[in-house]
Amino acid sequence: MIGWTLYMLFPFIPFSWGHFVDMYENVGISKCAMFKNKFANVTAQTALCFIKSSQPLRICSSCKPEYTYLKDQYDALIKGLVGVYQNTNCAENLLQSDATSSIHDLYDALCIEWSSNNCDSCYSLGTNNFTANFMKFLNMSTMVMDCFSLYTNASLDYFNTSFETIWDFDTFNETACSQCSTLYKGLNDYYNDLQELESDPNKPLGGLCGDMVDIMNTTRFLWSLKFNCDSVQAQMILVTPIFVILGFVLMFYCLVSTYFHNRVRTVFYKQRRLRPLDEGNGPSTLLETMK
Repeated sequence: MIGWTLYMLFPFIPFSWGHFVDMYENVGISKCAMFKNKFANVTAQTALCFIKSSQPLRICSSCKPEYTYLKDQYDALIKGLVGVYQNTNCAENLLQSDATSSIHDLYDALCIEWSSNNCDSCYSLGTNNFTANFMKFLNMSTMVMDCFSLYTNASLDYFNTSFETIWDFDTFNETACSQCSTLYKGLNDYYNDLQELESDPNKPLGGLCGDMVDIMNTTRFLWSLKFNCDSVQAQMILVTPIFVILGFVLMFYCLVSTYFHNRVRTVFYKQRRLRPLDEGNGPSTLLETMK
């Protein structure tokens, strides 16, 4: 019908129905090809972000826009929202003809990476906003790292602090153990509370956001192995009981010494009072006097 209409309107242009169908199909194919190229770029950008943010692990907080866009494009492909022609959509054209399942496999691999780090738990449900717990943890972690930075020549910040970046630094002042103790213990206690609050054995990492776990591991690594604070505190733990024991021994010695000193003085006084009787006023003299 469309071919006859075009022929009646433009009789001077050589035209055939087969030529029209070929042209229409080519438009559809070109749309699918364009979408395929676009999807390839989105996949590459997401993979690049994942790799760049893998160490230190900041995939959850750094790659949310890329991952969300990848999911949107894949959903559009599956639902046939692009390049529909002749009742055939791009999903059939690209996915069913993909003998090696490259598109599926690449997409699934990125989804598994996102899920294995439990990244969805970093964000409020259905939003791109961090949860209140994650935001509080980040703020507390930043204060701890700022404090640590005062006692080392390493660069300590959220996006660059990892085991690899701090391993070669050897200038770590143990003064941080006392000066940063309150901040570190507050962060450590809050993390332990979150572990109990968000504990889910059916989820990776026990239900905690992967970025949070990595930050806490790095912070504990700095505290224990680089600043050697656990050793310093262990020494304090050993020294404190010693002082307490010595204090009790000293108190016991003072009490015993005072007791025996008073007893000796009492005996001495008694001996002084009895001595004249022994010297000349014995029992016989006393009897004589009484007579």
